Order: sequence, then C-alpha cells, then structure tokens
Amino acid sequence: MCHISPVIIKDESLMEELFHRLSVSPSSLREENRVIPESDEPDAVLRKYLNFFLLLKYRKHQIVALNQYTKADVAYSMYYWYTKYLTRYELLYGTDAGMEQMQYKIIEEIDWIVDEQIDCQLLEELENEIAKNASV
Repeated sequence: MCHISPVIIKDESLMEELFHRLSVSPSSLREENRVIPESDEPDAVLRKYLNFFLLLKYRKHQIVALNQYTKADVAYSMYYWYTKYLTRYELLYGTDAGMEQMQYKIIEEIDWIVDEQIDCQLLEELENEIAKNASV
C-alpha cells in the first residue's frame, strides 16, 4: 500500500480563503463552540492561529466536502495550527499543562479521523519547524 503524505495547510491566505468559502466568521465560530471571544485575547497572532485551528476542528467535514483537502490534510493541519498557537502562547505567557494536554488530544483525534497509522515523523517535523521559526 502506497502512503501519500498529507498536505498541511500552512498558508494563512489559504486558511482565510476557507473561512470565506465556508461563509463563517471567526467570531461566530468561537461563539458557536463557546471559545474565548477574540476581544479577550490581546495578541493578534494568537487570535489568528486559534481561529485557524477552530475552523479546521469544527468545520472539518465541510472542508473535506469542498474536495480540495482530504481528512488527513485537515487533521494534520489542525495539529499544525494548534502547535503554532501553543508555541506562541508559551513564549508569551509560559507553559500551560491543560493546553499541552489538548495537543495530545488532537493526536488522538488524528488517529480517529485518519484511516492509517499516525505519521509521528511528520508531527515531529512540524513541531521542529514551528519551534525553529517561533518568535514573539
């Protein structure tokens, strides 16, 4: 069986396009899912990263239905954007065990969503890339 690597949606403009194509706003997505309002998060970059993660998490089926991305693409992209969010959060505010636990829950969700074994090497590569490029 041939393994095809997922496409990680790293481009912010592609994420913004998904918001537009699905006709959803970050504030309505946060409100629907009882997530901290954007106005309560002072860091614009954190807001953006969390918005991208929330879109992938709560609209994954609609994104796949657009026939541009697979379930694996969405699942690994969800991990990517949450890891970017978590890394920046920790740079700004320090570590938070609950938020780190959420990262493990996302890995469990990838296992549930994707029809094949989790690509741990890919997760590690994403983490290393994010850590290398992280700044405040």
